[in-house]
Amino acid sequence: MTITRGAGSSLAGSGEEQTAPSISVAVLGCGGVAAKRVAALPPSLSVRSVYDVDTTRAESLARSLRPHPDVAASAHEALSSDVEVALVATFHKDLVPLACLAVDAGCHVLVEKPGGRC
Repeated sequence: MTITRGAGSSLAGSGEEQTAPSISVAVLGCGGVAAKRVAALPPSLSVRSVYDVDTTRAESLARSLRPHPDVAASAHEALSSDVEVALVATFHKDLVPLACLAVDAGCHVLVEKPGGRC
């Protein structure tokens, strides 16, 4: 089965077309790295919530996306909105706590850079 891009993001296989299921994403940390990661997401992933300690950054990233995701007041709130995947893009010291929070919330997690100290 292959994923074809275009209107509706269809799944093509065995002669029939279906709408691809949308996978919901929370973005924790909304600086330059997050913007690059979000821009690279495939159409089957939909950013549902964003969070940053700097609310202005979170609002800026949210305004750049269509549809606009929710701007969460906390990482807990960002992960509570029926999210399946968490993209953690923040300072090194915050990577481990936020990644663990996302795992505890039942999310698949993308976290880069040094993992930090446990």
